[in-house]
Amino acid sequence: MDKYKILGREYLTTSATGSVIYKVPLPTDFDTPGTEPRTDATVLYTIISSLVVCNQSSSDGTFSVAVRDDDSAAVASVDYVFNETPISANNTMIINPGITLPAEPKGTSLGDGADVTVYAIAGNISFHLYGVEVTR
Repeated sequence: MDKYKILGREYLTTSATGSVIYKVPLPTDFDTPGTEPRTDATVLYTIISSLVVCNQSSSDGTFSVAVRDDDSAAVASVDYVFNETPISANNTMIINPGITLPAEPKGTSLGDGADVTVYAIAGNISFHLYGVEVTR
């Protein structure tokens, strides 16, 4: 049964370091040896329905969001869906991206599935990610 859920929440202050807000669970077929079993191993892919970005600072801010199809490599320029996007002081943006994230790793790296990484370039920013995990 598909799971409609809060995929992740994160609060970041100004930092160049990103935070993975959500990672698609790894299907059973791609379990990495030596790790504990996944309880959510039936997810085939995830659809992101909404991203809510809230600048809780009294100053204007900026944020970035990157989506990788496999976390075995560092975030690259091509991964950004929002890059240093401005958000006014004490303001909220609701984004409906409709992005589909695969669960199976790209190639044979056996890394986890796709992930979403968020950055607060300026400001005190909270991120809320909503969507559905599509299962077998």
